[in-house]
Amino acid sequence: MQLAVLAEKTDIDEAVSAEVRREMQGYGVRVSEIALKDIILPGDTREILNQVVTAEKQAQANLIRRREETAATRSLLNTAKLMEGNPLLLRLKELEALEKIADKVEKITVVGGLNALLERLFAALPLFFLEIRPQSAPRNGVPPKSHMRRHARLPFEARMQVSWKDSRGRVQKLRAKCLDLSAEGARLETDMPIPARTSITLESARYGSLGTASVRHCVRHTLKYSIGVEFTSSLALAGHGRKRCLDEIQSPAESRP
Repeated sequence: MQLAVLAEKTDIDEAVSAEVRREMQGYGVRVSEIALKDIILPGDTREILNQVVTAEKQAQANLIRRREETAATRSLLNTAKLMEGNPLLLRLKELEALEKIADKVEKITVVGGLNALLERLFAALPLFFLEIRPQSAPRNGVPPKSHMRRHARLPFEARMQVSWKDSRGRVQKLRAKCLDLSAEGARLETDMPIPARTSITLESARYGSLGTASVRHCVRHTLKYSIGVEFTSSLALAGHGRKRCLDEIQSPAESRP
């Protein structure tokens, strides 16, 4: 009842004023204004009213907090999608993280040179979409994968262009340096990472197309990335580019005594 009175205070003022004026006119008294100034509620009712108001404010605050958390989560998801399709943006984020770490460090003792320092710092930053290269040491008597290849990879240096499609179907291109090559795969060096299991196309301005390959692993080495790829087609079905590269590798090797 008291809550209803508080909610309809203006209507009560008008109704009481009209009634009192009508009654007082018979006595020759003119009433100018009547207003309901204050209502004293019982202690229990006042406590309940305070609880209702507090609960309403808490509900509004929780709603605003959930909206902010949803917006922040959506922003993180959009950032992750951009970083997945843009290696340059990922590198910028890494440099921002390094800058924040450097602000909290008063003194840095470098052991092993600048490259060793960068390698340790980069190793502390998680690249969750990259696979780690398997260890070369045998496990349970099983030799490492490099010893199980049917065709040994031979040193071969050449400039390549790598192209692939990201998760949104956009074509990405990256310059790479080929370090070694075999009929089944190759090892590349790039400035940016390429996610594991990505299907790529290798092109060489000198040799032509080497065909398509699948990224097996991508490992950071200081400021470069070492990427191992496996060709998805056999040498018999490969283009002329890969055959020309292998012919150039094997020719010097066969001419040696």
